Amino acid sequence: DVYKRQGDFRLYQLHFGPGLNPTTWQPIGPDHYNQVDKGLLEVWDTTGLSGPYTLRLSVIENSGNIRQVMVPVTIDNTPPTVVLTNPPNGRVYIMEDDEWVNLNALATDDWAMDKVVFYLDNSPVVTTTVAPYAGKWTITMVDRSPITGTIAPNDPSRIVFTDETTGFGIIHDSKGYTETHVIKAVAYDSAGNQAESETIRIFVQHKEGKGPKPRAEADRPRVAILPRRNR
Repeated sequence: DVYKRQGDFRLYQLHFGPGLNPTTWQPIGPDHYNQVDKGLLEVWDTTGLSGPYTLRLSVIENSGNIRQVMVPVTIDNTPPTVVLTNPPNGRVYIMEDDEWVNLNALATDDWAMDKVVFYLDNSPVVTTTVAPYAGKWTITMVDRSPITGTIAPNDPSRIVFTDETTGFGIIHDSKGYTETHVIKAVAYDSAGNQAESETIRIFVQHKEGKGPKPRAEADRPRVAILPRRNR
């Protein structure tokens, strides 16, 4: 009602000031001579601002009377900070011994956190809104063999495949079969700002004798020896 008084409305103004009890005010846009009913009053560019502010709406009537409403707001243009604390980069897991991978992140914000999302191979696997931010990924393997990839120049038995979109990879060589995954954490604050942790890579292998055979053995041609026929 403060900006909608039929017959006596002249214009309205919007201002903002720092803190909860501002002593200085800055205008948001020009004077507006159109009445507004549950619509857009103005667009406020908050670039470079951070912290508590107060918005003031002033309606000036033809009689000279001024009616005002003030609303406190908090501006947060600073993204949170996030660090992936587990798993460590390069950690090796054994499919038959390790049931899952523990995911942990340390995330903080100047004002308020919203959530942390853990990504495995560029796909979200865990979303948590409560600190300490943690989750689990149940280990699975695709056991894709044979694979098409790059032959290592110093080891002809070693072939490496990496999906450039997801980061998922496979290493198959004379020592065995390994699948690799990339993991990261993305933190979101209550204002919608976001930040990503560094991406790490883990390795998942089978126990000896499980899964695809080592590549040198798997690729070795098999020869059948038949009994000699007497002529």
